Amino acid sequence: MRAFAAVEPSDQLRDYLQQLCRRIRNADNIWATQRWTSPENYHITLKFFGSIPTPVCLALVRDLQACLSSHRKFKLPISEIVTDFPRGQGVKLLMTAFSDPVGDFARLRRVLDGVGTAYGVPSDHREALPHITLARASRIGLQIPSIESYGSGPRDLVDECINVDAVSIFSSELTREGPRYNLQVKIQLMD
Repeated sequence: MRAFAAVEPSDQLRDYLQQLCRRIRNADNIWATQRWTSPENYHITLKFFGSIPTPVCLALVRDLQACLSSHRKFKLPISEIVTDFPRGQGVKLLMTAFSDPVGDFARLRRVLDGVGTAYGVPSDHREALPHITLARASRIGLQIPSIESYGSGPRDLVDECINVDAVSIFSSELTREGPRYNLQVKIQLMD
C-alpha cells in the first residue's frame, strides 16, 4: 500500500481554493490546460511513507496513534494564497503556502519521521514548506497568475490559520486520471 500522512483543509478553505482555481482556469487558457488537483485531494503532506505492506502499515498507524496522543493541536498561519514552487526542470507547482513561525509543523513531521524509520521508511531531513498543491504546470516560463485579477476575496485568507487538530493517514492509488486517495484513519491531536 502506498501511504502518506497529511493535514486536511477545512471545508471552507477547500471551497475557497476550488472557486479560485475555477476562476483561474476560466480566465487563462494556458493555465486551463495544466494538471489541476481535484479538490477532494487537497491536503498538506506531513510524511510520505511510500509503498509498504498492509500489515506493516497497520502497525505503523497503531504506533502513530500512540505517539500522537500527546501531540497538541496547533494553528498553521496562511502566508500566501498562490505562489510559485519550482521542482525539477521547467516544472512549477501552483499552491498555497503556509508559514510555520514556531516550528509546530516541523515537530509533527519529526514524530512521523521517527515512527516511519522504525518501520524501514527512509528519513526525510529536508525542510518542508507546508502547502496545498493546486496545479502542476509543465510549461517552461509559465507565469503564476495574479490572484487579484480573478475577482475579490483571495487576499481574505492571508493572516488566517489552518487548525491542525488531526493527522489523516491516506492510501494512494495511481490511476490514469491522477492519484486517488483513500482515508485510512484520522488521528486526533490533543487540546
